[in-house]
Amino acid sequence: MSAFYFSLGTFAADILVIGVIALLGIDHSWPAVGLGLIGAALLLFGCAALAEESRLGLTTTDRELRLLREMAERHVPPEAISHRDSLARQVRATLSRGERQPFPGTGEPDV
Repeated sequence: MSAFYFSLGTFAADILVIGVIALLGIDHSWPAVGLGLIGAALLLFGCAALAEESRLGLTTTDRELRLLREMAERHVPPEAISHRDSLARQVRATLSRGERQPFPGTGEPDV
């Protein structure tokens, strides 16, 4: 995120430089072009960093879910899994009918 903040600051500085150049009547545009290029490069870097962080987050979440499934297969009794599946079917059926009933098996209202 810091790359995005730096690029935003660079673009703001670029606008200020353009204004100062216009006010003073200077015939040099290289400071504005340089700041614009730096801002664009930082923006591109920020996009690449965010894409990489998103990929890393999805990969980590996928690995954690796989680990939880493996642990559940090893340690959870099969009758608990079948009970969970039956509750899930009841909830899906209730939701598909549009009814708001207590959560199956608990007597508590769904939230």
